[in-house]
Order: sequence, then C-alpha cells, then structure tokens
Amino acid sequence: MLFEVYNRDIKRLEEAFYVLVHAQEEGEIGKEKDIDALAKYLNHSRYSLTQVAKLSSDPKVLDDFVSIVLSTLD
Repeated sequence: MLFEVYNRDIKRLEEAFYVLVHAQEEGEIGKEKDIDALAKYLNHSRYSLTQVAKLSSDPKVLDDFVSIVLSTLD
C-alpha cells in the first residue's frame, strides 16, 4: 500500500513538472527558476498544507502559508 501511495505521488510530481515546464515556456514562470526543484517544493508544500489545514483553526494561518508558497512562482 505504501508503495502504491509513493508511486501515485511520484506520478503527480511528474505531471506537475510538465505543467511547470509549459508555464515557463509561456513566460508565466521566470526562466531563472529551477523547475525540477520547484516541482519538488510544491509537492512537499502540498503535504504541509494539509497538515496546516488540519492543525490550525485560524484561516489566516492557511492564507499566509498559501501566499508564501505561491510567491515562489513569481
């Protein structure tokens, strides 16, 4: 079961990578960004986001977290 979850997450990371490459080619993400590192960061941020959502009752905490994660795309 753990292996299946891991493989599913790797597939999601690969899909995110291709979306990021396309966005970079279209100029939506700067050419100076390391797309591979960005894809990994966003994948791990997704895990963190679920924990923040579960553990915090303050919507501002979640909003701040999302704002910081999305700022990496600028």
